[in-house]
Amino acid sequence: NYLEAKREFFSRFYFLSNEEIIEILGQMREPRNIQRFLSKIFEGIDNLSFQANGEVTAIHSKEGETVKLVQTVMANESVECWLKKLEAAMKKTIKAVTFETYKDNAHRQYHDWIKNWPGQVVLTVTSIIFTKEMTEIMNGSDRSKIGRIHKEIVDEIDVLTSMIRSKISDVHR
Repeated sequence: NYLEAKREFFSRFYFLSNEEIIEILGQMREPRNIQRFLSKIFEGIDNLSFQANGEVTAIHSKEGETVKLVQTVMANESVECWLKKLEAAMKKTIKAVTFETYKDNAHRQYHDWIKNWPGQVVLTVTSIIFTKEMTEIMNGSDRSKIGRIHKEIVDEIDVLTSMIRSKISDVHR
């Protein structure tokens, strides 16, 4: 089956109906036209930034966050091929952004740090840091550090509360 072969090549096509896949496959000459299907193919992705030559340079969430791809993708071949390359570029980008966000955490005030990076990455890095600190405490003999971590968490909640109460954009909210 033709559509099954396309699904086997690009497994995210399993999220779409046969009619949707046929419509997408018919958009080889105009890749921008698949944007309305992106949220079904890639959860959390609303649209892409295209250059005039068909190069995909960034991904955008419906909340308005933008992440520039560390490796751009040319949308000039079969749709399933460039979407597969886009998926790989997105993974590479999110891995790089997560690493940079983690490194940047030590160099900025919490308020500035969370405004500088994509929200989902901030949540992920915050969980990584918390897990790392708690693991170190549980594996060590100095449990007094729990008080310091508790204070940091309370301070972060205070910062978030102040930010939410202030005039900030929906993206930062």
